This record gives sequence, structure tokens and C-alpha cells, in this order.
Amino acid sequence: MEYGDVFIALAEIGVAIAGFSGIVAVFGTRSAGQWTPDDRLRLAFLLVCSLTVVFFSLLPFAISALHLPATVLWRAASGLLAIWLVLADIVAFRRIGRVRHEFQSDSRRWLKALVRAGDAASVVLLTYNVIWMAEVGLFLLALLWLLLQSVVMFVELLGFTAGRAV
Repeated sequence: MEYGDVFIALAEIGVAIAGFSGIVAVFGTRSAGQWTPDDRLRLAFLLVCSLTVVFFSLLPFAISALHLPATVLWRAASGLLAIWLVLADIVAFRRIGRVRHEFQSDSRRWLKALVRAGDAASVVLLTYNVIWMAEVGLFLLALLWLLLQSVVMFVELLGFTAGRAV
């Protein structure tokens, strides 16, 4: 499969980010049970985003094993990722709505807006890929966006927030 090495690399990066978040959880100040609701949300979002990248980076290999044409592969993978993004965003932002801490403060509004806009753009591009394009590029772009979200949540979990280090 074309771009197979890229997808394997993305899966490895997703696993590494998830693994390093475990290290932060074990050795950081949160290891003594000092987890705030915001920290729990950050860790959950980080794990969901990074493991989503892992799953959807490996999905094209499973679909290609069915010996389907490449256009079917990228349409199916893009459609499934778009559906996942919509469902995950609904669940995520409902959870954020229940936790009224730092995620609701002024310093987090830009982050929430950026994630919503990026996810919405990803869903639009993935839908375009399902209907017309059927190429690897837009699918890969959506995975990179999710990987960037994982990195942002990892940095947030480390304690760097909106221009200041904690």
C-alpha cells in the first residue's frame, strides 16, 4: 500500500504520546492523587486523540487486505473517521460542559474554538474525500490534525498553559 510507512510512523507516534502521558501521570505531581477534573479531561482527550490516530493509521491496512480498490479504501476510511470525529466531539464537549473549571475560563476558550473549528474542517474535508476525491491526502491531513491535538493536550498536561509555565 502506498504511504504505508507514513501510516506506521503515525501509529508509532500516537502510541508514544499515549505512553509518555502515562509516564507523566505516574511520575508527576498527579501521582499522589492530586488530579483535578481538568487534568482528567486533558488525559482522557490526549489518550482518545492519540489512540484514534493509532487505530485509523492501521485501518487502511485492514481495508486493503480485503483487496478493495484504492478509491473504496480511502472513501471508507475517510467516512469512518468523519463519523468518529462527529461522535467524539459530541461526547467530548458535553463532558467539558459538565466540568466548570479551567476548560471554561477565558484562557481555554481559544483552545476549544480551535479544536471545534479544526474538527469541523476535518469532517468537511473527509466528507469531500468520501464523495468526490477518494485520495489519501485528506485522510492523512485529518490524522495529522488529531496528532496535533494530542501534542497540545500533552503540553497542557505537563503544565504549560496559554503563554505561561506552571
